[in-house]
Parts: sequence; structure tokens; C-alpha cells
Amino acid sequence: MITDSVPDQLAAMTLPDADDKKVRLGDLWADKTAALVFIRHFGCPSCRAQVTALRDHVASFEPLGATLALVGNGAPHFARAFREEIGLSCPVLCDVEKKAYGLLGMHYGRGTLLTPGAVLSTARAMTKGFMPRGQQGDRFQQGGVLVVARGGRVVLQHRAKDSGDTLPGPVILDALRR
Repeated sequence: MITDSVPDQLAAMTLPDADDKKVRLGDLWADKTAALVFIRHFGCPSCRAQVTALRDHVASFEPLGATLALVGNGAPHFARAFREEIGLSCPVLCDVEKKAYGLLGMHYGRGTLLTPGAVLSTARAMTKGFMPRGQQGDRFQQGGVLVVARGGRVVLQHRAKDSGDTLPGPVILDALRR
């Protein structure tokens, strides 16, 4: 877990995007504020529901001088299908080795799967038509949100305890306004 500023190791990290192009994380917040939304994996029904709801707020990021990027732990071909299915215009990055997740202290383990919040989140997502797409990454890895101001100051960090513990778009946008 980090506190005031992003560790140099995270800023220097490069991850492939959905098109397998390398993206240096520090470049995302070099000139503007960046919100990185970490999801469990690309086949997760709750993650697809979360990102679909967030998609409606993407247009609000640019007027705030901010960028949004999603990070999942599956391979680029899964990220590409995820991006296309949901109709995303923001970068979708792949942290297959889960190094960024680890540096940020994101929750991990079997105990994060069958919590009441996770079961409820999955059931809600499935009633909205977001069915499981199989394991497209590490299902034991939980996500979160990291908002970084230009230059590397951490504005917001949220580590999800389970798939139901997500931050809605308006909360992320409020952090960007600070």
C-alpha cells in the first residue's frame, strides 16, 4: 500500500495494452491526473458490470484534465475482447504478473471470493445479463482504484476487499476534482 506518492517502481512499470503495445504507467500521470481502475479479471461478471457503469462517465474525465485507464490481470487478447464488448475508448492494460497489484497491496486469496458482497455483486451482475466468461486472469486477485495527480501525488487509493467493493464513477470523478 502507498501513501503520499507513487513509488518509482510503479511509475517505471510498463504494461501491454489490449493491442499489445507497451504503456509506461508513469506516463499516464506525467502531464495530467490519471485514474487507474484495477479489475479482478476480464471474464468476471461483476467487473464487466462495474466497467459498463463507469463507461458512462468516461467523457467527464477529459474536461477535468484527467485520463482513465483500466488494468486487468489477463492477457491482451482477453483485454481486447473486454474492451470491444463494453465499447471502451480508454486504455485497457494487462498486468499478467500482477506486479502493480502487489505494489499497491491489492487483496488476494480464496477468502475474497465467497464473501456476502461478492456473491451479491455477482448475482446483481448476472441479473443484468453479465454472465461469467470463464477465467480470464487470476480470479483470486481483487481490484481497486488509484487516482494519481500530475507528477505522482496519490489523491485516492481504494483496495477492494471483494468483487462487490467497487467505487462508482462519481466518487472517482470527485477525487479528480480535488
